[in-house]
Amino acid sequence: MTLQDRQMLETSEPPTRMLPARVAPVSVALIAVCGVVFAAERGGLTQEVVMGGHYGTLQYGALFGPLVAEGQWWRVIATVFEHANLLHLVLNMSVVWTLGQ
Repeated sequence: MTLQDRQMLETSEPPTRMLPARVAPVSVALIAVCGVVFAAERGGLTQEVVMGGHYGTLQYGALFGPLVAEGQWWRVIATVFEHANLLHLVLNMSVVWTLGQ
């Protein structure tokens, strides 16, 4: 090692450690609420929930213009927590997690 290499090593800053990503509490709360709502609506994980099936999404709060026009304004908010199946939930929550970091 040359003298110039030693001087460069002595004057350079030590490598910084990678710190874990900060967990965003709002993201965690949204993921938890969506998971609980999904499980409550479906009554647990069944094959139909995992593989698909849009059964009953309208009764659980899916956004449907004519019903909102009739006065069911709660559907505008409830639709945020409504997911058609497990894949839909997982993909949406992965976006929430990524954007929340």
